[in-house]
Amino acid sequence: MKTDLPRDSFKNCLSIAAQQFIVKKDKKTEITAGFPWFGSWGRDTFISLPGLTLALGDEKTFKAVVDTMVCKMKNGLFPNMGNDENPAFNSVDAPLWFFKCLQEYVLYSGKPAEVWERYSKPMKAILETFRNGADFNIRMHDNGLLYASSHGHALTWMDAVVFGKPVTPRSGYAVEIVHYGTMPYNLVLELARKS
Repeated sequence: MKTDLPRDSFKNCLSIAAQQFIVKKDKKTEITAGFPWFGSWGRDTFISLPGLTLALGDEKTFKAVVDTMVCKMKNGLFPNMGNDENPAFNSVDAPLWFFKCLQEYVLYSGKPAEVWERYSKPMKAILETFRNGADFNIRMHDNGLLYASSHGHALTWMDAVVFGKPVTPRSGYAVEIVHYGTMPYNLVLELARKS
């Protein structure tokens, strides 16, 4: 991606602004969730990744960010906040946004076989985690719905905590988690069929 774009058009200004969120350091490519205090957060990374890369035609950076995040994955979950020394794996939706990113990449590139070859292992690990259960009581119940509940923890995008208590506790079947919860299974089936 060009880093020496002139600031002579709205499009160039957006491209320059997008590049400022991409951080390449120590053989990792990450997206910072916000300046100056936030680092690389799983949910924020996956939500913003297609717009910061694919919308600008930058497949290479897209893959580098996904690869970096996959290396950080632990027990089927991505770090939601914190730093490399003290990450918090407390996001039920970060894995769902990972699948959404891969779905966007397939639509953008038309390369489902490449996505399956490159990312089937972490995709299967996440689905297995949902089936078997993870920290914070994150699991797919027999009814097919993704559930998350842990006293004192905010596990969705409404993750503000004050004095050790979630501002908006959302234990159980959060509506957007239920909505996105079936998408990973559909994507995996589609990719496996096309590979």
